[in-house]
Amino acid sequence: MGLFDRFRSGKSEAEPKLAVPSWASFFDAEEYREFLEDVRRSLAAPGTTLEFGDGVVMVTRNGSTTRCGLQNLAQRCRATPRPKWPQAMTDHFRTSAPSQASLDEFRERIRDFANVREILKLRIYPHEYVEQGIDVVHWYLAPGLVAVLTYDLPETVATVHVEHPKSWPLDRDGLYQLGLENLAHERLAALEQVKVKGTIEFTVLGGESFFTSSQVLRLDELMTSLPSQGAIVALPHRHALMAFPIRDGSVGVAIPLMAQMAAGMYKKGPGSVTPNVYWWREERLVHIPVSIGPKEIAVIPPLEFADMLGTLGRLPV
Repeated sequence: MGLFDRFRSGKSEAEPKLAVPSWASFFDAEEYREFLEDVRRSLAAPGTTLEFGDGVVMVTRNGSTTRCGLQNLAQRCRATPRPKWPQAMTDHFRTSAPSQASLDEFRERIRDFANVREILKLRIYPHEYVEQGIDVVHWYLAPGLVAVLTYDLPETVATVHVEHPKSWPLDRDGLYQLGLENLAHERLAALEQVKVKGTIEFTVLGGESFFTSSQVLRLDELMTSLPSQGAIVALPHRHALMAFPIRDGSVGVAIPLMAQMAAGMYKKGPGSVTPNVYWWREERLVHIPVSIGPKEIAVIPPLEFADMLGTLGRLPV
């Protein structure tokens, strides 16, 4: 019995409720069921089969399979009146599930490295992305994060399959460096200074670019006056990057504040990346575990971060 066979409209009282996964926790059970039904209707077509996974749907047409994430679409629908969900889905899948003709044309184009050299960019994804069985060119960054090599196309961003670079003249290190260099050509909004709780000031980069949060990979170029201790950073979704340069003990206040903000922005999306907080130093990202409870926030600094804090003097109480 398939997923949609079990949960069709007009279900009886005896049927079990559909469990809402964490990536769609803003839906109640009925909204989630309607969301899945609309996804099925939007993608249904002769010769097409659908396979639903955790936050993804695999669309197979004429032997070619495309992986379409559902979290971003769910976040978009949550912010859209219910009658407009079908149109939102049509717009979304127009780019994420391209036609067979478009796929064939693109495969032919990428054979020549000169055609793609300028559109290869690194984009940060949650680590779960590469755990879905799709073989893409990627690099592990830190707990919860991977950098994925992508094609920045006019209407969408497509990941680079591990088979694509085999005829290209660059090795993995060269591809990473090229993807990083091309990030610098992205059109970005200006950095903003945002005060939180009246005394803590975050540097915030926001904008429409899908590569906004990925700019953390070149943070030292964006923020040229970073201290040697680095910065605390958060990448809640693809359109936002927050940073707090570490200059004194006020970082002890900044971490829980940033964690709270990141958690809220991550849940809202779109393009959620991670609710985690990280320490950026010398182009490395170190996860700083933060536990947000109903009454208190606990920060568990890793050893090397704690050692660095010891050089700053006593943290504020």
